[in-house]
Amino acid sequence: MQLSSFLFIATLLTIVVLFIRFRLNTLHSPVTIPTTQDIKPTVVSNPTSSAANDATANWKTYRNENWGFELQYSKIWSISEEEKASGFILSANSQFESPLVDGPISPITVKYSFDIKAVENHNNKTIDDIVNSIEYNPIKPRYIKQKIGIYNVYKLTNSPSMYGRLDMIMEKPDKTNYIVFEFYPFNSQQPYTNQETAEKEFSHILSTFKFTTSSE
Repeated sequence: MQLSSFLFIATLLTIVVLFIRFRLNTLHSPVTIPTTQDIKPTVVSNPTSSAANDATANWKTYRNENWGFELQYSKIWSISEEEKASGFILSANSQFESPLVDGPISPITVKYSFDIKAVENHNNKTIDDIVNSIEYNPIKPRYIKQKIGIYNVYKLTNSPSMYGRLDMIMEKPDKTNYIVFEFYPFNSQQPYTNQETAEKEFSHILSTFKFTTSSE
């Protein structure tokens, strides 16, 4: 009986000693610290092309040699030309829908469009004389003068259009003709829900407009 007790205690002490040695070895084991070679960096792809930041990079260029001007327009616009006795009209229609609906019986969504009219200045009038001679009965138009690029532009502030219209008049430097811009629909007093997007598109078109000469 005493021998059995002795063997049990001896075995228990052996187990305790082995466990203590195991724990001590574990605590003193060296810790592996990853080096910079072990750490894989996260790669972030950033666009480096300047064209990605240019809103007009992929636009088409329209150039009219007879009237001496050019501009750029995006793929949402389809353009057409028309020569008239009073001048020239460049019309552009888009698939870009405004929030406006026209027609009480069969309503259709009004899509954004613009006209650019080149009018010959037979009497060599100044742009101020031209603006002051325009009338929309019974409304007398009010224009404010501003600059777009290097050109002086008169912007209409009280358009008589049913849905609103952005009207601008620009004089060619040699005064042989002047250009009238008409963007539809556009309301300066009560902007439509997505008019901000349309305004950016119109502004980009205007920013690319320039008068040219036959030598360019």
